[in-house]
Parts: sequence; structure tokens; C-alpha cells
Amino acid sequence: MLGLDLIYLVLFVFPSCAVFWKLYEKAGQPGWAAIVPAYSQVIMGKIVNRTWVGVVVGVMSLPLWLDRVLLLFKSSSTTSTVSVSNTLVDIVIVALLVFLVLGLYLLNKFIKAYDRNIGYWFLYLFIPIIGMFLVNKATFKGNGPQRKVA
Repeated sequence: MLGLDLIYLVLFVFPSCAVFWKLYEKAGQPGWAAIVPAYSQVIMGKIVNRTWVGVVVGVMSLPLWLDRVLLLFKSSSTTSTVSVSNTLVDIVIVALLVFLVLGLYLLNKFIKAYDRNIGYWFLYLFIPIIGMFLVNKATFKGNGPQRKVA
């Protein structure tokens, strides 16, 4: 399992972080913000003038990141059965759907801020690394707040 995680990191996570770093810098935001979980979505919302969406998506992504980190440290020998009520499962499903819809909305606005069309959005959904590298070739056209880069 560690081998698959390593392949995922090398082929997707590291290149995506590098591309988002450059995209954030083009928008006048600090590039390091692209690698900080939750804060990255807040800055993305700030770039596209939808700060509240970025905050909501960022806050909703924290449990997902926490779960991923806990999986790394969880011992494979400990197994537990947890009984979860149907209401709690329904709440989690609705929260994930809201996270998905708002995340896709934020991504759509982010790609449009670089003067790219909906085709890049679909490309990012199905082949994310190629989609972001192509968006990276664009210049920032958004009207979000910008910071002067020295």
C-alpha cells in the first residue's frame, strides 16, 4: 500500500503542488499557500472573489485531510467495529455533496480567472495534471485582489 501512495505522491501530488504554486504567484498571491491544506482553498476563493466559498470548502476539507493523516499512522493490526446511525451517515453524505458542488464551483471560477473555458475544467476533472499544466500556460485575467510581486 505504501508503494501506491508513493506513486500517487510522485505522479499527482508533487506536480499539482508545483503548478498551483505558479498559478497562485501569477494571481499575486503567495505560492506557498498552494501547499497548505484548507488555506489553499481560502486563497483560491480570494483569487476569484468568492472568499466565502473558499472558506466553506477549506473548512469542509479539513476532516478529509485529517482522515488521510490518521490513516498513515493507524496500525493495521487494530480493527474496530463502529456502529454509526443512519442519520449521521446521511449528514456526512449531504456534507460531501455540498463540498463537491462548492469545490467544483470554485475550481470553475479559478480556471476562468485564467481566461480558460469549461473544457479545461472537464480536462482537470478527468486528467488533472495535464489540465493544470495547460492552465499554467495562461496569464491571469481575473479581477480578484492582487498583491505586487517584488
